[in-house]
Amino acid sequence: PVLPLAGFTRPGGVPTFTFNTVSGYKYQMVYKNNLTDATWTVVPPGYVTSTGAPMTVQDTTAAGQPHRFYLLETANP
Repeated sequence: PVLPLAGFTRPGGVPTFTFNTVSGYKYQMVYKNNLTDATWTVVPPGYVTSTGAPMTVQDTTAAGQPHRFYLLETANP
């Protein structure tokens, strides 16, 4: 399913994403510092199984990065 971003904030410089979810599906956020990077890096904790409630992911590794590109991955139950 396609899930629009429900919210984005950057408290204390930490990118924080909130998105709606579908119960039982697994979600993880990944990033690249440059779109030309060969691979995406997983934002901890990696895949989390949803209860159907909105989910929030914080990228605490983003400190000092001038920009970052994010992708939300979804896996069927």
